[in-house]
Amino acid sequence: MNARSTNSNENVKGSWCPRIPSGKVIYLIGFMASGKTSVGRMLAERLSVPFVDSDDLVRFSAGLDIPQIFKERGEKAFRDLESSALYRLSRLRNVVVATGGGAVLSEKNRALMKETGFVVWLDVPLEEAVRRAEGGLARTDSRPLLGKAADLYGIRIPLYSSTAHLKVDTAGKLPGAVCDEVLRGIELYARSMTGRWEHGQISAVTVTPEGDAARSYEVMVGAGVLKGAANTLAASRTLQKRSESQARPPGETAAGKPPGGRAETSTGRSGKRVVLVSDPLVYCLYGKDLEDQLQSEGFTVLRFLFAGDEASKNMRTVEEAYDFLAQNGVTRDTVLMSIGGGVVGDLAGFVAATYMRGIPFVQVPTTLLAQIDASVGGKVAVDHPLAKNLIGTFYHPLLVMADVETLSSLPDSEYRQGLAEMVKYALIEGEDMVLAIEGSLKDILARNPSTLIELVSRCVKIKAKIVSQDERDYGVRQFLNLGHTLGHALESVTGYKKGDGGLSHGDAVAIGLHWACRVSEESGLTGRGLSARVKNLLERLGLPTRVDALEIDRDAVLSAMRLDKKARAGSIRLALPRHPGRLEIRELQDIPQNVLNETLDEVLS
Repeated sequence: MNARSTNSNENVKGSWCPRIPSGKVIYLIGFMASGKTSVGRMLAERLSVPFVDSDDLVRFSAGLDIPQIFKERGEKAFRDLESSALYRLSRLRNVVVATGGGAVLSEKNRALMKETGFVVWLDVPLEEAVRRAEGGLARTDSRPLLGKAADLYGIRIPLYSSTAHLKVDTAGKLPGAVCDEVLRGIELYARSMTGRWEHGQISAVTVTPEGDAARSYEVMVGAGVLKGAANTLAASRTLQKRSESQARPPGETAAGKPPGGRAETSTGRSGKRVVLVSDPLVYCLYGKDLEDQLQSEGFTVLRFLFAGDEASKNMRTVEEAYDFLAQNGVTRDTVLMSIGGGVVGDLAGFVAATYMRGIPFVQVPTTLLAQIDASVGGKVAVDHPLAKNLIGTFYHPLLVMADVETLSSLPDSEYRQGLAEMVKYALIEGEDMVLAIEGSLKDILARNPSTLIELVSRCVKIKAKIVSQDERDYGVRQFLNLGHTLGHALESVTGYKKGDGGLSHGDAVAIGLHWACRVSEESGLTGRGLSARVKNLLERLGLPTRVDALEIDRDAVLSAMRLDKKARAGSIRLALPRHPGRLEIRELQDIPQNVLNETLDEVLS
């Protein structure tokens, strides 16, 4: 996942290491040239977790290098960006973070790191720090720098000391030796924490839209999938064949140009150019390493980053992506690769589907929600102010690589979003899967990799089976809308905002699932007990079953429902469960008005 040391004496991969205490963030603090980045990368590799340099997150978020930020915006603006980056990183789990030397100047930053992580101070003598910063050359003309560094050093040393849980002296030591000392400190801090992510477990599921083998693709699910992502991409015959096909103008065959037309030619092997689409945080966590992998396999890599939240999943961002692709000369033999959650995958897929009438597309989902649902099935879309995913199409990826290791770093609130979809798939599949989730709650919440591989693969297989029969929502695929008619309406009326007056997708779907069960009960489709069972399961997974602390008007919700993409001739269609494994599609107009009013009031109040 992270770059290995080039020094063979320091290549310690495979030796013993503890697990990060309680899934915390490990923060490395210290003066300039104390080795935070080199030790951090090595430490992350030993722990099999992502590494992020907070300065990188600042750069990618601002779109400027740090010297430019200081020059154009001033130090205060940089410190504000640095604090914002640290806050975002503090919400993660199982991550190693190298901080900037001045991050401790903020009392808020110091408190945040102490509260949310295990803070390691890499101490270095001032003279050695200056020598390292200057490339090891002790010159007389370095005295002005030393004088400035001395002032900074004197201010920051007490702050490092008061913030750190562990101090490690780095004087005269190679990064490997420092890394070993940090690992021993972690062991002392949490002797009881054992175990690591299991590698090498990979499940492959083939998706064949409506039985069309020419459009089939694989979904790879496993632990450690990202480590070989570039190699997998380079070796993918499907990718090579399809990218060659998409590189030809419409109507042209492999045998030659169409009558009266002019054949296009391309240099180099098709698919040797990749555009990574991501958000700044995910790029720092996983995208940088993936970019290095791709380059080592001979790919030319471009990068398009955007905010990655629901508020940015719109046509404005799409137009920015079009501009980026056109300005960089991207043609139809270039692969667009999304790495991130459902928003990133949706927007990247829509761009891939529409730019030059379609370019090759690969999904690398890094959230549970994206892995079990959004990355599979070919639906790509962006939001409109009136409705979620209103502007979209069907466009399948050439390959999906889902690595459950990426789930270890998700904030708890983000991880839970995918659990609502997992419950949805269980209700579609049947009693066995509901029982499997109910019996694995502890492992699911602990993010046990074996359990996740099994359940993610199972969800993907269910969706693959449905898509093989009905690609475009005219039949059984409407079952996948279970919980989503109300869920999408709730997101729409709250402005697609997480928290702060809005609902996240997973929370909205969880409420929608409970509501669908209540409608089924009150309509006589199922007996009493289903909604209580589903409600209990959702709440044990940490999901809501009703709207709290938000005032939402019932009529506004019903109006938003009428814009649902699965409506036919103005009629809203609901997926309603009779029991696990058996669903029915009912017209909203066929549901008694008193049932709608009462059940909506239950979940909206």
